[in-house]
Amino acid sequence: MTLALMAGLTALALSGIAGAQTAGPSGLPAPPEETKTFAKGKGVDASGGKFKFSARDLDKDPMTDEAKGSFSFSAQEEREKFFLKSEVQCLRVVAGRAHLIAEVTESNFLSPGDFVGVTATDTGARGGEGDTFRFVRFKGSAECGVPDEGDPIQKGNIRVEGGTASW
Repeated sequence: MTLALMAGLTALALSGIAGAQTAGPSGLPAPPEETKTFAKGKGVDASGGKFKFSARDLDKDPMTDEAKGSFSFSAQEEREKFFLKSEVQCLRVVAGRAHLIAEVTESNFLSPGDFVGVTATDTGARGGEGDTFRFVRFKGSAECGVPDEGDPIQKGNIRVEGGTASW
């Protein structure tokens, strides 16, 4: 094989590699894949209460917590029904666990303007097996904190994506 032929084959191989890394006819490198940070779920918690939430990060930086979404909860104890509706203010996702803070908009057991903290874990198992959930009244502002442990859900599924790998 001649030196010119080897150089030509090398150039062809390299152009094929470079072509695989371009985005369209411009020839510019493809941008890195964006990771969406979100958490959503619905089901029945350990105490028998029904929950539903959906929250998404408002920017692409996993280290910031500003988010948008909703959280609702309802339960019945004997003859009394409880309900809560709220708007998500922050979301922090770490290693499959989400923590969100939501401001109460309607409730018959908390006041509008109160905050609730929600912790949810996605095990990745089919049908939500092993997923956990917990919500508590949160004293303070809408600043996200570190999620605590949740309790296994009785029924439903939780999905958590993005965020960071560790605290």
